[in-house]
Amino acid sequence: MTVLEKSPYKALEESVVPPKPLVTTLLVLLCLWGFYEFTGHGLLWAKNTAFSGGKFIYQLDHGVFDKMAGMMFWATFVQTSIWHFLGNIYFLWVFGSYVEPRLGNLRFALLVLALIFGGWYLQGMYIGTKSPYLFIGPALLTAGIIGAYLNFFPEKKINPGGQFKSYRIFKREKDPDPSESFGISPWIIILAFIAYEVLMHFLLNKMNVQFDNMSLVTGLGSALLGLVVALVLVMVATSSIGGHPLRRLAVQRYQQLRALDMTHDEAILGAAKLLSIPPEQVKAWVAKGGGPLPQA
Repeated sequence: MTVLEKSPYKALEESVVPPKPLVTTLLVLLCLWGFYEFTGHGLLWAKNTAFSGGKFIYQLDHGVFDKMAGMMFWATFVQTSIWHFLGNIYFLWVFGSYVEPRLGNLRFALLVLALIFGGWYLQGMYIGTKSPYLFIGPALLTAGIIGAYLNFFPEKKINPGGQFKSYRIFKREKDPDPSESFGISPWIIILAFIAYEVLMHFLLNKMNVQFDNMSLVTGLGSALLGLVVALVLVMVATSSIGGHPLRRLAVQRYQQLRALDMTHDEAILGAAKLLSIPPEQVKAWVAKGGGPLPQA
């Protein structure tokens, strides 16, 4: 093979590289922007940028939807301390970098927008004009992404550092089996997120301006919103309403890879790598409804 010749597996390699978590990376950078702005302008900037129940009700009643949307969006990324910033980006990255490759960049971006505006809408309607607190940070957004993650919950482990590994399979050194990779129970990380938000609630309340991250009711509401929106996005992507969302995505990936002239085994392994699930699980799902299997 000459230097200019392409490997016959080149197209296959490219077809099993999952989308990079670009939207999640953008969210982290926006949180960095919020922390940078706070360090430069202080509490007055954070106060003016925060989500206010009184402002929300006024803007909603008077139809000032552009200012209301702007307040919702930018309040999501206000960070008032290094611990506020580091904790928020950690949980955003862990769950965002897990959900985004499964939904795809565009669908995940739609999910994020629905959670930002839907979460703050729930918060505003819940607190009304009587709350003395100004709300900041991506707590509601992260709660919604965790809700979306519950659609893809069969895996027993999650990488506590997020997704950093390569997924290319047509190479000499294969990536480790996701089922064997280091990780901990996702419930531990979810409980850690809850504990972190409780701690932030008390720390934010002690500042000169009474800030808060979210209300318990709206946090649960945002998680439910993320669960439902992600489920709808999977239904639209797979043109199917039956079965577990992760199963539908796995079967769809398998069928797409088979359409690229991959063998049955290559398509099984490729779908497993794209979704970070054990190949045996993909094979079982495909056997129950993945289209034509190879002839004996």
